[in-house]
Amino acid sequence: MTLRSWRPTRRNVGPTLAGHPVTVLAAYGRQKVLEGSEVEGVVILEFPSFDEAKAWYDSPAYREVREHRFRGAHYRAVIVEGA
Repeated sequence: MTLRSWRPTRRNVGPTLAGHPVTVLAAYGRQKVLEGSEVEGVVILEFPSFDEAKAWYDSPAYREVREHRFRGAHYRAVIVEGA
């Protein structure tokens, strides 16, 4: 799946955030990989807690969107608890 074919699915992510306490810090902006494999895009979301992030990731609405992504490409998603 290329970034172009991902765009319709990408539009479907926004509605899955409704009702979740989330702030979009970055979404597909300019980026430069300094170490490791190249990536096509990066999204950084801020949630008030690890559990809130996991609740969104496991929500039925987002699960449907992510399953579509999994059929077309390989992704990495990481939840990091901050200081």
